Amino acid sequence: MQGLRIGECLDLELECVVDYGRTGSWLRVPLGKLGTERMVPLDAETVDAVDTWATQRGFQRPHPHPRTGEPTDFLFAEHGRRLRGWRIRAGLREAAKAAGLLRADGEAMNVVPHVLRHTYATELRQRGDEPCRA
Repeated sequence: MQGLRIGECLDLELECVVDYGRTGSWLRVPLGKLGTERMVPLDAETVDAVDTWATQRGFQRPHPHPRTGEPTDFLFAEHGRRLRGWRIRAGLREAAKAAGLLRADGEAMNVVPHVLRHTYATELRQRGDEPCRA
């Protein structure tokens, strides 16, 4: 079981959260490195964060999907452009600093997306949640 890779996160489509009622909300993760689509369980805080982002981002024009070329409404788009990995990394640096996660020299710890991917997966496993393959 694993969380999202940064590329999978950036390839999420606007309607990626699926509500299955009593079984909760799940994230539809597009074809990734292994060529499979999967579903990842979401907690309420993550659903709220995705909903907040989707609301504040407003209307965005579709962009060609990197695999199919089809026009796609990606979740992480802003000002007419898709977000890039550097933006996620910069946000993580800012969040680490704001949270007081500092190195001995006073600089923010280097929190990278790949580490968070494994951390989220560990949290899900400890709760007993497993992703399902679509």
